[in-house]
Amino acid sequence: MEKSGMTKEEKHSTEVITLGEPMAVYIAEEPGDLRNAKRYSRAAAGAELNVAVGLSRLGHKVSYLTKLGRDPYGQMIFDFLNKEGVGTDHVLWDETRLTGSYLKARVEEGDPDIFYYRKNSAASTYHSADVRTGFEEGKILHITGISAGVSALMRDALQEAVHLAKERGMLITFDTNLRPALWRTQEEMIQTVNGFAFQSDIVMPGFGEAQILTGEQEIGKIGQFYFDRGVKTVIVKLGAAGACLLEPGEYRSIQGFHTENIVDTVGAGDAFAAGVISGILEGTSMEEAVRRGNAMGAMIISSPGDNDGLPYKDELRAFLKRAGSIEKK
Repeated sequence: MEKSGMTKEEKHSTEVITLGEPMAVYIAEEPGDLRNAKRYSRAAAGAELNVAVGLSRLGHKVSYLTKLGRDPYGQMIFDFLNKEGVGTDHVLWDETRLTGSYLKARVEEGDPDIFYYRKNSAASTYHSADVRTGFEEGKILHITGISAGVSALMRDALQEAVHLAKERGMLITFDTNLRPALWRTQEEMIQTVNGFAFQSDIVMPGFGEAQILTGEQEIGKIGQFYFDRGVKTVIVKLGAAGACLLEPGEYRSIQGFHTENIVDTVGAGDAFAAGVISGILEGTSMEEAVRRGNAMGAMIISSPGDNDGLPYKDELRAFLKRAGSIEKK
């Protein structure tokens, strides 16, 4: 595997900035209802954390903005980020609030049940002034709808990050990542998430999410909904079927990759985002960037954790090469 060999000086040269709430996740080791689970494995998780790790493993420099509780979970997450080569220079610590966590069931098919312990977490107090002290020059700001729903303070922080990114001419990528449990009403969720989508250059919703957010049922109309509001590119994720890449006047279907051993679908969208962003950073076509995202999503669902299956550059290259050989047969 190609591991990150960045020096301390190189780590400060950021390509991607992201911010959000990292958490400790306990993953049940046997299938069944969470209330009956007796044994768990622990890991670090969070949508933006997963994207940051995915990009770092592919050789890109990422700065992660957040706030952790001064507790064992917070220290575990901080150590994990450092081990993965993700920039932690601007991670803040809260002496009074705790780091969030959640339980995740193990399933034999479908999506696992999840139960959160994140209300009033340290990350929920991350605010706009924190962003201003930690925001660096970079090429891309990656944000998600989850951060917008964590708290009003983090929502303000997200808006400040968007403002600073626009001032610096950065590309803004946005994964809608709907989490209804974080919102008081569906209307508030739709209005707020779309508010951030309209300020972004690239929006990456799942098909079901896009239908909720736009009220449209057809992919072409979903794309037009966002184009009319200033978005340049819309990528609609279709799971195993792949994704649709939409730009004004163009509609392209990018085929997905078949996966025999599906263990856990959580984190697939984050892996997809990391793949797309890595392609953009490396100057590939958008079609190839989406194909890379499809590959990343297919690779990670074969592992139980949210990010342990994220590939290194040589692993992704080998996967795409094998898939290309199969396609030519």
